[in-house]
Amino acid sequence: MRPRGRPRTKLVAELGAPLVSDRREESIREEVAESVPPVPIPQTQPDPIVEEMHPQPVPQPVTQPTQGQPDRPALEQSIDRLAQLVTVAVERQTQGPPKRENTIERVRSLGAENFSGTTEPADAESWLTRVERIFDVMRCTDDERVSFATFLLEGGAYHWWRSVSRRYGGVISWADFCKEFNVKFFPMVYQDIQASKFFELEQGLMTVEEYENRFIELSRFASYAIQNERDKCKRFEQGLRGNIRTTITAMGHIDFSELVGAAMRVERSLVEARRAQSFKQRPGHSWSVGGSSSSRASGGETSHAGYSGRQRYGQSPMLSGGQRQSSSQSFVPPSVGSNIGSQRPRGSS
Repeated sequence: MRPRGRPRTKLVAELGAPLVSDRREESIREEVAESVPPVPIPQTQPDPIVEEMHPQPVPQPVTQPTQGQPDRPALEQSIDRLAQLVTVAVERQTQGPPKRENTIERVRSLGAENFSGTTEPADAESWLTRVERIFDVMRCTDDERVSFATFLLEGGAYHWWRSVSRRYGGVISWADFCKEFNVKFFPMVYQDIQASKFFELEQGLMTVEEYENRFIELSRFASYAIQNERDKCKRFEQGLRGNIRTTITAMGHIDFSELVGAAMRVERSLVEARRAQSFKQRPGHSWSVGGSSSSRASGGETSHAGYSGRQRYGQSPMLSGGQRQSSSQSFVPPSVGSNIGSQRPRGSS
């Protein structure tokens, strides 16, 4: 029989120990784990394409910069990056905008027209000059120039081109095309005639501006006679009108643009001088039809039909015969509608 007193308490070790059921469950788990073999985890091989597209950064050793000195690897990377940007910018400037594809539609859109041949050499020269300017804008190659130009030919011009192409064996350069074209549609005979017109050119009734335009138009046919700017100025001076050439020659211009500008200024001054002279000579004081008279109050002059001129204060008028009227005779102007020739000064017989 248990004696009375305080009830028995459990030890601390007994309280912290697991229950029998828990120990049993844990032992079962261990047995199952030992009986089941481990499942191997498959190792995946890296894809070389993915690695090439997305390379893994190589770890760089980290160096601590010393106090007072910059991080040299970072500074070198910044300089390299800046150099790359400058190189790209320079390449873009030198390359310019991307070249557009040259097509016959673009040639026509820039104003090229078909050519069927002409009997007027100036029209043929104008067509060839225009297509050359279009090709220069498009930056066409020689082969493209020949292809586009021959495509624009039609009628008799196209038949001429077929004969030329057979003679060259189907392969012709742009320089040969221009030479054959000029021989056919812009012959030397016409160029010689234009050169003769250049040597005979004079200003005449043309203005300086019109004379300059004609001079430049014809000078290309006589380029062999104008070797430099001085020869050009000399030939231009020779064709000027005498009243302009006298002033211009004394200036001794050797620059063509300055010469033309000086000639225009001289021409303008001569025109203004003629206008002023014609204004002064305008007859503002004379007898009108019907016998009416007018007098100049400021000069004290009286004009009279049948008399030679002026009557000033203190002077007697001159008769038409050259005789001076005496001061004792007074002058009576003719009445309206009277016969002027029958009027005589008062006191004359």
